[in-house]
Amino acid sequence: MATTHRDPAQRPRRLRLPRPRTRAALAWGVLLSTGALITMAGFVDAEWAALGEDGIGTGTFDLRISTDGETWHDQTSPTEPLTVPIPGGDSLAPGGDPVSTEIHVRNASEVYTSSLVLDVTQDPEQDATAGAADLLAALELTVAADGGSPQTVGYADLENYRLPNLAAGETVTITLTMALPDTVGNELQGQRVPLLAELSGESVPS
Repeated sequence: MATTHRDPAQRPRRLRLPRPRTRAALAWGVLLSTGALITMAGFVDAEWAALGEDGIGTGTFDLRISTDGETWHDQTSPTEPLTVPIPGGDSLAPGGDPVSTEIHVRNASEVYTSSLVLDVTQDPEQDATAGAADLLAALELTVAADGGSPQTVGYADLENYRLPNLAAGETVTITLTMALPDTVGNELQGQRVPLLAELSGESVPS
C-alpha cells in the first residue's frame, strides 16, 4: 500500500491566540487611550469686556473767531471772511498814531488742544493801488495775545507767525496794531491795500 505524504505548506495552520499577558497589555492600552480622550474634554469658560463705553472714535476739532468775544463765526473760506473793523485804518500817517483791532479766537473742540498760527496776506480778491507793495513794506505791525508780550514785526514776518497753543474750550484775544514810521515819504499818499488775516491751527497730541 502506497504511503501519501502531505506537503507541509498545505498543512492547515493553527490560530495562535495572544498569550494572557499580551491580551492584558492590549486591553490596558485601550483603557489608556480612552482615558486620554476623556481627560482632554475639560470644562471651558470665556469672559468678554467692552472696550470703551461707546467704542472708540475721534472727537471734533474746530476754531471760531469773533469781533466782540460773544458772537462766534465759522469763516472757513478766504472769499467770505469775517469783516473786522480797524478804526482809523484808512488814514494812516507817517509817525502818526497807530491803529489797532482785536480778533477773538476760540478753540471750540471739547477734547483737543490746538496750535495757533497767524498769517496776514494781501487779499487777491480785492483791488489794491499801484503802490501797495511799498505800503506793505513800510508797515509796522505789533501782535499781542492774552498774557503775552507785544511783538513788533514787519509785514513779511506775519507768515506762519506762531501764537500760544489753545487748550480745549479756551479763548484768546489777539490785538493787531499798525503804524507807519515817520521816515516814509509822499510816495505813499493815497495808497491802499486790502488785507486778510488767517488764524489756523491743528490738533496737538496730548
